[in-house]
Amino acid sequence: MLLKKHGGFTIIELLTVISIMGVLAALIFPVVASSRESAKKAQCTSNLHQMWTALKQFQMDEHRYPDFIAGPAYRENGAIVPLNKTSGMDATGRAVSLYPEYIKEASALNCPKSVVNGEGAEYKQTDVAPDPLGRTWYETNTTDPNNPEPQPVFLYKYSSYDYQCPRPLGWKPEAHYSIEWPLDDDDDKLQENIVKQLKWRNPPAETVVAWCSYHRDVTRTGVRPNSKDLVLFLDGHVKQLPSSLAIDWKNAWRNFKQ
Repeated sequence: MLLKKHGGFTIIELLTVISIMGVLAALIFPVVASSRESAKKAQCTSNLHQMWTALKQFQMDEHRYPDFIAGPAYRENGAIVPLNKTSGMDATGRAVSLYPEYIKEASALNCPKSVVNGEGAEYKQTDVAPDPLGRTWYETNTTDPNNPEPQPVFLYKYSSYDYQCPRPLGWKPEAHYSIEWPLDDDDDKLQENIVKQLKWRNPPAETVVAWCSYHRDVTRTGVRPNSKDLVLFLDGHVKQLPSSLAIDWKNAWRNFKQ
């Protein structure tokens, strides 16, 4: 009687198949990761374009640029609340912003690479952080309205363009939008840099509006040489420029060139 032979794979065949699958995975995973990164950059670029459109509309209405994108966080009755009036200086002399009048959705203020996903509705103390530029506003609700006391500005962490804390964790937070950046007295091109700030009525087209550092390619020791930041200029175009130009973030606005 002939015995029926059972089919099966040999150990060599199994190892061969596993090896092929490993090679394919090694080829596919970087492509998928690159596609995801490209999609996030595209979304961030769209956010920056939306910001530019809102900025131009604000400038046409107010003949100036806003102090912030999302606005500073104010404390009222112990709670963190958003600014409720953005077009022009309000009755308390507080700073003005684009959100929520000119930018309607808080998601447009949040880079897809950011781990902070606030929706801009209800705020807690942990949702805000001190302003890296150390800006203040004058609180008029005091016992002496004629002599208001300066109060520190706190920024919403979800606003990726007002406030960022780039990777790796532990880096100090950065401000990436300001109508007035600090100037060095010994600047060789002082006059050129003075005019490239949003505090003026008609700054030049190459003025830096804001940038995003969440796309940086970083390691534990620093930023890789090929790392790029997304930079929005006042003429409306977004450009990828070396992250090394923004490591000194308070001077990045003068290092970025069109």
